[in-house]
Amino acid sequence: MTSSSTTNSTHRITQIDAYRSYAVFGLFIVHCVELFELHWFDPKPTAVFETVFLLFAGKAFAMFALSFGISHFIISERAIARRESFVARYAWRLALLILIGLLHTAIYRGDILVLLGIAGLLLLPIDQRKNGWVLGVLATGLLVNVPLIVRLVQSYHFQDGVLALMSASNDSSMAAYMRGELGESIQANLGSGNLSKWIFMLESGRVAQIMGLFLLGHMLARARFFTELDKFQFYRWVIIVIGGSATIALYSSQDALVFLFPPNAYWGTNFYASNLVAGWINLIFMIVQTAIFFEVWYLLRGRLLSALANAGRMSLTLYIGQSIVFVPILYNFGFG
Repeated sequence: MTSSSTTNSTHRITQIDAYRSYAVFGLFIVHCVELFELHWFDPKPTAVFETVFLLFAGKAFAMFALSFGISHFIISERAIARRESFVARYAWRLALLILIGLLHTAIYRGDILVLLGIAGLLLLPIDQRKNGWVLGVLATGLLVNVPLIVRLVQSYHFQDGVLALMSASNDSSMAAYMRGELGESIQANLGSGNLSKWIFMLESGRVAQIMGLFLLGHMLARARFFTELDKFQFYRWVIIVIGGSATIALYSSQDALVFLFPPNAYWGTNFYASNLVAGWINLIFMIVQTAIFFEVWYLLRGRLLSALANAGRMSLTLYIGQSIVFVPILYNFGFG
């Protein structure tokens, strides 16, 4: 093991596996306090709920998306080194991921594998661009969430002329989860529940953000940010200090920023402004957590955190396994 990068005999990059495990844990703990969505049937936030949401909600899925971008670069780089065709094989893997995600959606509508697979497919055509600034500009626009800014401005100027599509969806899925049988739950997941989820992902700006994180992970991996840890220590501390300060400043002024645009409807201006500011806070805090994770790895030379690596190598299995185990425990068709 060196101070900058750790690999094993199968050429896994251990610190990236451990980071992916941390992301999956964050997703799991959020799902737990949400009771795999049943919390929203009658929300009663507790101190534990608020703490978990502060640390991981909106951040864990972002870390998971960043991990996919990292993996995308690693797989492409190794394929090129072996002089193998990368695009067709990777597209096939993403198609399988989408199929697995659709099957997972039948169990739990909160699945994000389908979205990650689609994001990866959309990334393929621009993967081979040699001008890094092109990817940088595109990633910045997506991470700042220009599409959501456009929706916010439209909603503000046209008032009721542009409302979130959420109001058009008839989401009856929660009743099926609380009182329905297995068939009703699956039907809700693949029907109104899935439609509601996708409308929310689009209208809240999460689709754009995941695309940006995919690109960011790819670019950072290309720069060796996650492997040559000694080279980037100064930059990690800059991220921790400035990013941490920005997170606190944005979080403390969140309400004031949101109401710079007076609300015109529940699913209108206030919805877009709230999601835009929350997205910025979550993104910056996620980047700070990522910098802290790799700084701790570097300072401890992989001790302690390396224990997470094995789980990171089976992250897909663990992600789906959460739903297979806990949805039947919590939902009406199981133990209720």
